[in-house]
Amino acid sequence: MGSRYRIRFAAVAQFAEPTLGKKKKLDAQQQPPVQPQPPNRARSSRSRYGCEECRQSRVKCDETFPICGRCTRRGVVCHAATRESQWQLHLPPSSSIKDDDEPLLHHWFSTTSQIIVSTSADDNPFSYPIAQYISPTGSLIHTLKSISAAHQNFFKPRGLQRCLEERCKALRAFRQELVRGEQSLQCSFLTAYLLGISSSYLDRYGVDYGKDHLLAAHAIVGLILADDTARNHPLTHLIVGAFVYWDMSCAFLVDTPEQREIGTPLLDGYITDTMQQVFHPITGRCTGLFYILCRLGRYVRRVSETADHNSVLELQFERELLEWDDETKEDPMWTQTSHAFRSHGLIMLYRFCGRSSNYPGSPLPAYTTEGCFTTDDLVRNHAVTTISSLLCIPLASRHLCLQPIPLLTAGAELTSDDACLRQEVRSRFKALYSFNRIPAHLAAEELLVSLWELKDSGQDITWLELMLLKGWRLRVG
Repeated sequence: MGSRYRIRFAAVAQFAEPTLGKKKKLDAQQQPPVQPQPPNRARSSRSRYGCEECRQSRVKCDETFPICGRCTRRGVVCHAATRESQWQLHLPPSSSIKDDDEPLLHHWFSTTSQIIVSTSADDNPFSYPIAQYISPTGSLIHTLKSISAAHQNFFKPRGLQRCLEERCKALRAFRQELVRGEQSLQCSFLTAYLLGISSSYLDRYGVDYGKDHLLAAHAIVGLILADDTARNHPLTHLIVGAFVYWDMSCAFLVDTPEQREIGTPLLDGYITDTMQQVFHPITGRCTGLFYILCRLGRYVRRVSETADHNSVLELQFERELLEWDDETKEDPMWTQTSHAFRSHGLIMLYRFCGRSSNYPGSPLPAYTTEGCFTTDDLVRNHAVTTISSLLCIPLASRHLCLQPIPLLTAGAELTSDDACLRQEVRSRFKALYSFNRIPAHLAAEELLVSLWELKDSGQDITWLELMLLKGWRLRVG
């Protein structure tokens, strides 16, 4: 995506000297009289960006973003104020964006768009570069404004009026565009994707994960890859990676009768030949790993409902996960994150399917020495290692947005002997909500607390089974 629309300029000084005609130097008689300086006043100690929690407690906030030091120490949610950009948004005269749209769109470009990528703002294709695909009456502009309006209010129900108004406009415009064929496949995907992932942000009951939009996106990706021109479009790389991660985050949520096979020769080939070569703003160089987890998630969901196992497929999943090797060794945080997702897959595979017949490529003696560890020991080993690794990633890191899925899977395996780690996991989910403002992160913490109570009382249940019993469909990715 090009960045020609990403034009920003420094704010103008509040009391700039007027410049009408030629600027003349004032002589001594023309100089304005010197005004006496007011006496020095004590500087205000009020926090400019203080969080709600510190304001309510009437204490000075250290303004650390995304979670202040006081909230970190207390292990609570931090409703930090949005940082005002020192730059103003400026678009070329040919831009179709209206003045009335600018406040919400500026919030999208500078802030909201950061919750869906693992890269910096400068490399975010969903920020300023997306402006070139915006039409003043199209579905995409209303979608961006809808999500930003909700994000400004931490997706709280009492602040969703403007969000829902814009969302209704987006859905209406999207239907018209599809009927008339007015949008390209790439722009249609962007709208379906953003409407779909935001469905879970807005749902206070934890049941809407954007299923209809996910199915539509699946069809659009198939059409793009089947057409040579669309396949070579600059947006296709972004689209495929975004879809794979989105599908992976929903894999456990799709009911078995509604599941579709994600794998196709076209998608397999594109991921193998193209996705591994270029860094993706959401999946990095790990799109292949997330693709494995897509298929594994659907399989685990089927096993949890039917208890129908396929030992050959389970061995294949184990082999693919153990043999997978990331290519991001130059970025330690990406390495930690990718290993956490691989452990997420192994934990779910062993928890729901048991261990295979001692896969020879395993690096752990638990796989190769019969009786060395039980399955519970093996899974807990993966869980503790994963959580410890994730907690080492700083709260200010962009990689934080990728943590919820492996953190939930690993956190669910902690026992009563892991009281300190349990508390750390709870604090990290609160920090994730402070970071991304996505309500599902708080629901995930609530789910874990309920799960731990049941397990401590002797009940054998997984987080997926408990989530389904509650009637939830949490998309925490």
